[in-house]
Amino acid sequence: MHSGFQPTPEFEREIESRLGLVPNLFRSAPAAPEVRRRLWIETVTEFLDNPLPASFKQRLFVYLSRLSIPRYCLVRHAGYLIGHGRVAGDPAAPPQSRDDLMALLRYPLPEEGALEVAIRSLQAAPGAQQALPAMNTPLEQAIFVACGALLRNTQQSGVLRDLLYHVLGRQWSEQTFLLVGHAAKTHFWVSLHPEIAIEADMRATLDLDPELAQLLLEPQPAMQAAPPQPASPQQPQADSASTDAPAPTINADLMRMFNHELRTPIAAISAVSDMLQMVASADERLRNACQVLQRQIGAMTRIMDGVLDLSELVSGALPLEATPTAVDAALRAAMAELAARIEDRKLGIDIDASAEAAMAWADPARLRQLFECLLGHILTRCKTGSLLRVTVSAQGDKLKLRMLLEPPAGMRLSQATTGLALARTIAEKGGGSLEPFAEGDGQTGYMLCLPQPKTPAAVEDSSRDKLRVLCIEDNRDFAQLFQHMLQILGCELEISADAETGLQMARTLSPQLIFCDIGLPGDMDGYDFARSLRADARLAHVPLVAVSAYCSPADVKLAHEAGFDRVCGKPVKFADISAALNAFAAGTLRTG
Repeated sequence: MHSGFQPTPEFEREIESRLGLVPNLFRSAPAAPEVRRRLWIETVTEFLDNPLPASFKQRLFVYLSRLSIPRYCLVRHAGYLIGHGRVAGDPAAPPQSRDDLMALLRYPLPEEGALEVAIRSLQAAPGAQQALPAMNTPLEQAIFVACGALLRNTQQSGVLRDLLYHVLGRQWSEQTFLLVGHAAKTHFWVSLHPEIAIEADMRATLDLDPELAQLLLEPQPAMQAAPPQPASPQQPQADSASTDAPAPTINADLMRMFNHELRTPIAAISAVSDMLQMVASADERLRNACQVLQRQIGAMTRIMDGVLDLSELVSGALPLEATPTAVDAALRAAMAELAARIEDRKLGIDIDASAEAAMAWADPARLRQLFECLLGHILTRCKTGSLLRVTVSAQGDKLKLRMLLEPPAGMRLSQATTGLALARTIAEKGGGSLEPFAEGDGQTGYMLCLPQPKTPAAVEDSSRDKLRVLCIEDNRDFAQLFQHMLQILGCELEISADAETGLQMARTLSPQLIFCDIGLPGDMDGYDFARSLRADARLAHVPLVAVSAYCSPADVKLAHEAGFDRVCGKPVKFADISAALNAFAAGTLRTG
């Protein structure tokens, strides 16, 4: 489309007269010069001529630009603030010091804890301020955090908007909202034009100031995309290129609403399908069609659940609770969930014996979900009758699961699906990675890296004799999990399913530490065991830890009175066991 506007020296002089320089933002989109003119007009209207004080609006724009993945806006507007150009285009506004800028760059981002503090500060502030707050004050910080949350469109946006109306009054609030909207548009434009480079004046400044450069150039943790993985001989450049793009920003609130609204029509479709199956018993074709429809409804529901979980993980609303997790059990649980699809695809899965004892530091439910998503993705890519070989090896502090597909998939495994995106996000949020690989002989598959459980200080010295531990637990599954935990922590463990046998084993084995359940079968429960242990002169000194669902203050008091030194509540966590072992090593086990 032909445009009547063409950039001229006068246009650039107009920009320079306001900003003190011509930023590269207004040199972007050379093929559409009329767009550049529109960008400038909006900048003048929404930012430069915005009646907010120059210092306040420039500092706010710097803060909001910390939420943008591209660093251009943050660097450029930080430059305006310290005298590289004009503060918000105002020749009368004095530049601020480097220390003032550094303090601003250390304001908290609009995460949950900071938002709670900001809300309390705004609630406590007097209404309809006559003047905007001074810089580097708690009230300015609260306003900036609230504006950052509005930019992200968080769940608290309505509350924060009303609080800003209360504190700033209607006029200042509306002008502030206009500036937030302008920042959002500018960030979006820059994200679409990665060719916009940081100008020479700020490059020179950052070269001379590494501390400032670190704050301006490194993405904030909440906004940082996963770094691209370098290509290796096992990962051709063609495949790695498909994963180099930054992960898209996902609005969790929007996804929740989208998910909720989709479920209503899907539920209606499912109900109609059920009804058709009931009345179509005489027509085999219609019955088959209904079964197809039900399978597709199930697929749609799984995709919706995956998208919602993905958005929750990216936004931090779905935390991961890591604990030592048996990889083999998580993988087999996922296979059981997908058994029908695996059977339909005739996919063979060969799990090497190396996986049986492998333990990862992961959230058990999310690791199972990771395997479900990854296997679901592979099922959409593999040829019928394929074989998936799974091997596990340890390398440093990482556990590596190699999933090799034979014969190779007919399509590139790295081609995106919701399942693959969710599996990769779970891996990365848990401190690991998930990448496709392709070998020279045409073999393809995935390499999943997961953290291994960390050995605590009490047992990290491999030259130390193993700690002799006795565990009294009647639940077989929990006893096995407990055994895995303590073996990882370098202990030598014996298990008894009842207290009477456990007491006999204690007299025979002379354990250095005992873990005991409270609710045990037979005539002796955990309290009776503790009293008997303390009454035996040979065993009275042995530290005793209760592992029980009974962990109220009254229960803890009873346990201590019976002779227990510590109580770990069920479901017991790796961190609890690790803390007990470290306390034992330090001689401070009894902490309540």
